[in-house]
Amino acid sequence: SLSKEYLEENVDLVEKGTANLVAHIQNLRKHGVQVVVAINRFHTDTDAEHEVIKRVAKANGAFDAVVSEHFSKGGAGAVDL
Repeated sequence: SLSKEYLEENVDLVEKGTANLVAHIQNLRKHGVQVVVAINRFHTDTDAEHEVIKRVAKANGAFDAVVSEHFSKGGAGAVDL
């Protein structure tokens, strides 16, 4: 079973976890790649947590960051990508 930090909204923890995302975005941008971040939605995620990821990704050079639900909705869940 997952610990409560992963079962309840925890925007601070999500923000701390974006450090690795930022490093990947910066590395790709150095090579001229337009980065689109796909945020895989899990049933325990909240919209506020997704907004943190979107904000951080775009503030650090991502062209866009979109929520992807292809696992649960098939192709329809990845249209925004």
